[in-house]
Amino acid sequence: MRRLIAVATAGLLVLGPAVGASEAQDDLLAGVNRHRIALDRRPVRADPGMMRRSQRHAEQMAEAGDLFHSQLRLPEGATWAGETIGTGGSIRSVVRAWLHSPEHRWIVLHRAQIGGAGVARGGGRLWLVVQIAEFSQLSVRRGLPLPLSSRGRSAPSAQPPAASRPAPL
Repeated sequence: MRRLIAVATAGLLVLGPAVGASEAQDDLLAGVNRHRIALDRRPVRADPGMMRRSQRHAEQMAEAGDLFHSQLRLPEGATWAGETIGTGGSIRSVVRAWLHSPEHRWIVLHRAQIGGAGVARGGGRLWLVVQIAEFSQLSVRRGLPLPLSSRGRSAPSAQPPAASRPAPL
């Protein structure tokens, strides 16, 4: 069984070699949500299936020592899903880098309702994954429950045509 070894130092999370990660995953999703809320977006709710897949993918990238996208799957009932990946010295530095990249920022701030996060250590740095999914507004307005596990078909392109993107912040 993996254990998470974490030490908070001046607001920076330093993870030991056994990033098994539920705390680190929560920290990553909380970091993304802080930015979403600050920019008038709703926070994404952690989805167990997306959390598992995001963590597995972060571990695969750390083991390979390379960044690559997963075979992202749409949760049942979702109309869109996106994924951001990154590597760096801290969760905070990677989230900041995503927010300074127009393509990554668009995904992180998309009007999604659920998400997953993965954090792994390899090669002296962190490997991060955030996956988020959106459900139709009709489903949300009707109060239909959002799924608690993600399964389903392949996700459409994470980058829609420019005309359908939200206005820059």
